[in-house]
Amino acid sequence: MKTIIFIWYLINGTIIPQKEVEGRQCYRVNFPEATQITEGDKTFYGTTVDYAYKGEIYNYIDTKKFVYNEDLGE
Repeated sequence: MKTIIFIWYLINGTIIPQKEVEGRQCYRVNFPEATQITEGDKTFYGTTVDYAYKGEIYNYIDTKKFVYNEDLGE
């Protein structure tokens, strides 16, 4: 189901492909409303993140909170 939602986000422009980083595709995510974003030990609210990996986006789809964590699988 996450894959279908991911593809839908690509189609409707919520997710926009960016360049590859270390051989992995990155994406810009435009959230429909202010979303909790965690980067390291900092948490804040925002409507956009850049250089998100697919695993991070899948985690967002599950939790509705975005966490930068490059160790999340594709």
